[in-house]
Amino acid sequence: MTRNDPKSAPALLLMAGLLTIGSSAALADTKVYQADSVCRGALLPTLSTGVLANLSKFNPATVYCAINRDRTDQKPTLVQVAVIDSSSLLIGDGNFNCNLIPVSRTGVEGTPGGSAVTSGVNSAGQILTVPLPAVVPTDATLTLKCKVPRRGVADFSSVVASIKIVEPDPTN
Repeated sequence: MTRNDPKSAPALLLMAGLLTIGSSAALADTKVYQADSVCRGALLPTLSTGVLANLSKFNPATVYCAINRDRTDQKPTLVQVAVIDSSSLLIGDGNFNCNLIPVSRTGVEGTPGGSAVTSGVNSAGQILTVPLPAVVPTDATLTLKCKVPRRGVADFSSVVASIKIVEPDPTN
């Protein structure tokens, strides 16, 4: 390949494009966790696929998930939870309701962020983007709290499947 070779231009453009893609991917640190590895909750058994399920036909359950952070000096840029809402509107509100709670190193809870809720029923899989709290103190942890709705009588269980966290790259 010579400097003025017109056949080399497409190869150079491709290499420049790949370098741009590679360098822009380094701006964020993305992690995805199966729910059973970072969450706990009463009456929520782990299924073989790593999800937490509410088997009840009558009551919602609450699940708490630790948000593992690499950067405690900055809050994450995105927190999403993948859920399957198998509720029925016949009893209760039938929706997932998730929010993020900042917790200091001494265990004091801060003001939670807004809620993300489902709107579908009967095995509707959804990705909920959970609003971040306005203030997350330095060295604080974050806990994702979700109300998992009961399942409809003839439906599968409502489940929390996975959590995705995107935060600034720790090497920046």
